[in-house]
Parts: sequence; C-alpha cells; structure tokens
Amino acid sequence: MRSITTKIIILLMGILAFQGTLRAQTLLQNLKAIAPDAANGDNFAYSVDIDGEYAVMGAETEDHDANGANFMGDAGSIYIFKLIGTTWTFQQKLVAPDRDGGENFGQSVAISNGYIVVGADRDDEGLAGQPKFYGSGTAYVFKLTGSTWAFQQKLVAPDRTQDDSFGWSVAIDGNHIVIGSSDNDTNANGQFPMINAGAAYVFQLDGLGAWNFQQKLAAPDRVDMDIFGFSVDISGPNILIGAYRADESEGAAYLYQLVNNSWVLQQKLGAGETGQSSFGYSVAIDGTRAVVGNRIAAYTFQFSGGSWVHHQKLVSFGTASGEFGSALGLSGDFILVGAKTEATNANNLLPIDDAGAAYVFKLVNGNWVAQQKIVASDRDYGDGFGDCVAVYGGNFIVGAYREGVVNNVYTSNKGAAYLFNFANFLPVTLTSFNAKINGSSVKVQWETASEKENKEFRLSRSADGNNYKVISTIVGKGNSSLTNQYAYQDKYPLTGLNYYKLEQIDNDGEITEEGVKVVNFNLVSAEVSLYPMPAYSHLEVKMQSGAYHNLSITNVQGVEVLQSAINSSLNHLQIDLSKYAKGIYVLTLQGENSKVSKKIIKL
Repeated sequence: MRSITTKIIILLMGILAFQGTLRAQTLLQNLKAIAPDAANGDNFAYSVDIDGEYAVMGAETEDHDANGANFMGDAGSIYIFKLIGTTWTFQQKLVAPDRDGGENFGQSVAISNGYIVVGADRDDEGLAGQPKFYGSGTAYVFKLTGSTWAFQQKLVAPDRTQDDSFGWSVAIDGNHIVIGSSDNDTNANGQFPMINAGAAYVFQLDGLGAWNFQQKLAAPDRVDMDIFGFSVDISGPNILIGAYRADESEGAAYLYQLVNNSWVLQQKLGAGETGQSSFGYSVAIDGTRAVVGNRIAAYTFQFSGGSWVHHQKLVSFGTASGEFGSALGLSGDFILVGAKTEATNANNLLPIDDAGAAYVFKLVNGNWVAQQKIVASDRDYGDGFGDCVAVYGGNFIVGAYREGVVNNVYTSNKGAAYLFNFANFLPVTLTSFNAKINGSSVKVQWETASEKENKEFRLSRSADGNNYKVISTIVGKGNSSLTNQYAYQDKYPLTGLNYYKLEQIDNDGEITEEGVKVVNFNLVSAEVSLYPMPAYSHLEVKMQSGAYHNLSITNVQGVEVLQSAINSSLNHLQIDLSKYAKGIYVLTLQGENSKVSKKIIKL
C-alpha cells in the first residue's frame, strides 16, 4: 500500500466568549485537517462525526480508492483521524468495498463505540444478487479491530426501490443504527406511496455481530414531500427524526421510543411558533435532552414528566440568520450550532459572504448560555464553515467542505475540517462514556485524557430521566495528564429504562455534567443470579421483579430449611446463611408461570 503523508495544519485563532457581550479570550489551539490526498472537488468534511478519540470526515465526491488509485468519479470516501495526546492525526482512509462512480459514499457518517456507519445515498447496487435501482442508496458499517478499521457489512432497505436516498442521514448508538431515506415514498409497511414522504430504517446488532433490519419508521400523518428522515439521531432507546417540509413546510420532528423491542412513536415536536419554517432541518439528541434546528434558530427540549417539553430557543449572536441551526451537535452540557452562510467574524465584523461560523452553548444552572462564536482562522468567501458540526465532551469539529475558494472564485472545493479542543474550559477531558448490559448487571465505564482539580465523579440513576438518585461516588485523580479509566457495576438495575447521569465535581465544589446514557434492561431475559458463590454468611439473589412469588431452600436430604414469600416489587434479595451448616443446598424460586432451581455451596 502506498503510504499517505498526513497533512495537518496547526493554526491558532481567537475564540470569543459571549456573556451578554462578546469579549476576547486567550488564543486556543486549532487544528485544520485536510485530506492527505486532497484534490479539487472532493468535498472533504461534507459530513463529520466524533466519538472519544476518533473523528471521521466524509468526502462524498472524492474519486480515488484508499491507495489513491483507481479513479471513479464521485465514488466517495471517508477519512479517520485519531486524537493522540492533544493532536489529531490522520489514521486511515476507507472506501466502499464495491465502490463505483457517483455513489456519494460519505454523504453521511456516524461513529460510536468502535463502529462507523457511512451513507451512500446514490448507490444503485443492493446486496449480492439483488437488482440495481438508480439512487436507491445503501449504508456501510466498519468496525475497529485493534487499531484498524475494517469493512463489516453493507446495509440496504428491505423494500428498496429507485430514488429512495437511503443513507442520506445516518446515526448510531449502542446496538442500533438508524438510516434516513428522505425520498422514500411508502409507509412503514411498504404501502400507499406518497412522493418523497420519507422514511427511516432501524438495524439492530445481534449476538453474532451482524446488523439485522429491525423496523421501518414513517410519520403517521405523512403526505407528499415531507422529507421525513432528512435528519436523524439516536440516543439509547430514543430516536429523533426530522421532516423539515412537513406541515406545509413549517417542519416537524418525531420522537420514537423503544418499547418491548419495537420502536413506537412517542411524540411529534414543533417549534410552537407561527410563521417559522424548516423545523427539523437538523436534529440532535443525547440522553434526556434534544435540540431541533430550522436554519433560523435552534429549539431545545427536555424530557420531563414522561414527555418532551420545549425548553429554550437559541438564536445567533452574530448576524440575523446565516442559516443558524442548519447543523447541530449535542453532547452533555454542550450544543454546537452551525451557521454555514454567516458572513461576519468572531467579533461580528469584517463580513465575507458565506464564510460561515459556529456557535457554542453551554448548560449553566439549567439554561443554555451562549459561550463562543467560532470561525475559521483562514476564513474566505463561500467556505461554508459550519455546514456540518459534531461535538463530544470537550472536542468540537466544524466542517467546511467548500474550503479552498480563492479570490472570490469557486475553484477547488477541496474541503477542510476544523478541530477545536476546549479542554482548557473543562476540569476533565472525557474521551469515552458508555453503559452496557453485562449479564444480569449494567456496567458503566468512562475514560479521561486529563484532569484538573478533579475531586470526584458522581454517578446517578433514574427511571424517568428526571428524578435521579446517586448510586456511586468515585474519587478523581486530582491533576493528571495521563489516561484514566473508571468503571461501576450496577448489580441491581431497574426493570426497563435506566438513565445513568455522570457528573464531575471540582475541588471547589463546581459541578459539570458529563452526559447521560440510557440502558433498556429487560430482566425477563436475564437469568437468576447468585452472589457470591461459594457463599459464606449471606447470599444475594437477583431475578426479575414480579416473576416469582415464593422462595425455598432445601438441603441435600431434601429437607426444606427456608420458605418465604417474595415481594413482587423486588428484583433482588439477601438471604442470611450464617445459621446453616456447610454443604450443598438447592434454592428454588416459584412463580405462576416459571420455576427456577439453583445450587448453593455454603462454606
């Protein structure tokens, strides 16, 4: 393989904070990432995403394979960068394994927990043996193995047909991928065509590592030209889908929730204002927070009392529009809003048409407060800085796929991505945070790249996303420039949804929320577990709440030594074994429709 020299230009730029009025801040490091094999018309950073130490940029009209050979016009590619220390370094270029011209591989990208999904909305080819359908669209999944990303699977719509634009938008979280098909015509059952009403498809990861089609989603009030699926995002058991031309172009966003392994429409969102349009052009969701853009403003929502409630309207602190809200990123306490046609610089001066900007908002005392307006240090006419954005922890990416315009003339569209590290404003630099089912427990893990005056982390759990109870407090590392890993094993998760909120507490008591992760824990499928085994003075029993109503323990002679009723609200019990002799016993749990027996070894 021909080696590709990494070309990353490290720049310094001024970033201004907004607190009533804009004021100058200390210069911060800014990295400008350019494709190592950049060429005219590649549209590098047409799409971007970030997760932990990895960032991915799509170049939908790039023409060459991973080795820079085999020209195919607009086949597309993606580029992966890795954060090493404080520097983003090019790692790998990927293309579709069955690449062909005009596929637009890289139209959309999403990355989460060692998987990358890439949309190719103009791909004609389905799976092996399937017929071609012009513009039907596909998506590709890549998996991180060791330090290398490799192709895993190609995804297609089960009811694919021409001009569906499957892959126009993509999102991934945990074991689910959602793929927007904005020009799809049929409903969730593949019936009753309506021109470009739009749809979205959900795929689920099985135990063998394969992504299987799970469900097709379509708006129940769909009509022609809604463009449902133009934007999509997913967080735990919640999917948010934008349809910016719905309701006579006022726009709408639809929230789906995973219930008993089926995605059910929970709520339809709107801006709640007359005269506005394009609501749902962009969407983002993280835990119990969501934000929807309409190219003029961004509207935040908070999950409260079992429903999503409008919380706040965010507006530009630059010029009046600039297509503020055309791109959104949401992670923990930060929202990043793109404004790709904004003209002025960070001081709202020196206008350059369509140079672009992005705006940072931070959650402070329950409200989103404007922090900084950021622009490219080498801003120029038509760059479109802010056309796509992504944020994770203290790391932000802003795409400018038209960058390269010279002397007010569109000459290149090579594209660039600008990466900002705002860790100087944060007590810790969080590189990962996840919660996963681990047998009959839930394992919550997070990692930091650096810590400053970090007293401790506080982990809380909630059943509804509103009322949290602290389940663990873990001491921080104080001041550290090393990678530190943390973990907590929740042995007694709730039946159904578990919201895990991670907070960081400074030495001076200031609290920063690092994010919320949601796990749908179905105890019906979890085995009865005993701990510890062998047992000494006590035994903990974990089971599905409500599944069993009686407990008994017998010795090896078959003599019952304990019999007790079980409170149906409990999902774990603690049994005193101190009065029993050493030996082997049998624990039996009896329910109306189930019976389980487990061996106990008492030492």
